[in-house]
Amino acid sequence: VELLEIIGRLRDVARGLRPPGLDQLGLVAAVRGLLADVEDAHALRLDFEVIGIPVRLAADAELGAFRIIQEAASNVIRHASAHVARVDLQYDEDSLRIRVVDDGIGFDTRPRAGLGAIQLGLEGMRERANLLGGRLVVSSEPGKGTAIEASLPALPPPLSVAG
Repeated sequence: VELLEIIGRLRDVARGLRPPGLDQLGLVAAVRGLLADVEDAHALRLDFEVIGIPVRLAADAELGAFRIIQEAASNVIRHASAHVARVDLQYDEDSLRIRVVDDGIGFDTRPRAGLGAIQLGLEGMRERANLLGGRLVVSSEPGKGTAIEASLPALPPPLSVAG
């Protein structure tokens, strides 16, 4: 019985590292599943739109994009008091653009004390985008909701070789 519990826990950990369906079905299907799970568990309507023709990206880029959307949705749930959020994936010729917008309470984006969890989550998303050769911008004002926009290159950044 203990061994089965350990196996179950390891499966949960592995699922957390690479979301099920991401490798087999791709980013669009994985995001659709994530947003359906969030809607089922919370009083939040999530609209999802794919713009352009979805193409498979490098595995790291797809995982990074998924994690950015996952963190943004988590922030909406925990901090925004939003009723509706929207996630857009825009596939361009050379990039993937992610946009997550909510109708929540918003916040002052200037770094300051008291925003610990929000700042940490935003910084994590920024770092993830930067590591993938992209960038992430956060726009928000108190009372006006929040928009998180990331742009990731469709191709992985070139490796720097020390020499």
